[in-house]
Amino acid sequence: MATFQTRDDPMVNCPYNKAHRVSRSRIQSHILKCRKTHQDRQLETCPFNAQHRIEKELKHDHIMNCPDRAAVDREIAMSANGKFFPCSL
Repeated sequence: MATFQTRDDPMVNCPYNKAHRVSRSRIQSHILKCRKTHQDRQLETCPFNAQHRIEKELKHDHIMNCPDRAAVDREIAMSANGKFFPCSL
């Protein structure tokens, strides 16, 4: 089965096997399947993005430099400044 890369859905590498290239929209389901095959690799999940899987000894460095951390930090800052208005029922 052929896969085609588009600008909206770029290809990314599997954290368990770098030879696996998967579209970003399918990587989460691929990770779940590939994790079963590579049970010898115990990768930790990033708290900012479940698609990021990291070696345990590199987790702290990843958390400090994760590109998805900025969005979470912005939301926390906006909430603390009172600029974040959650939806009310």
